[in-house]
Amino acid sequence: MGMRLFMKMRKSWDAYLKRLGEANRKNFGSGSLDCCKLNEYENDGKHQRHIKHQI
Repeated sequence: MGMRLFMKMRKSWDAYLKRLGEANRKNFGSGSLDCCKLNEYENDGKHQRHIKHQI
């Protein structure tokens, strides 16, 4: 009895996470956010420098 209840709860949780993911993709797209590019670095093999982005 306990295992069936656990499996039913797990199935419901998985379905919820899938719906949440689909809603996020619909609202925000599937690309990376603009803020993810704020701390980029450029590497030429010898030197690494911070890329400054204008906001």
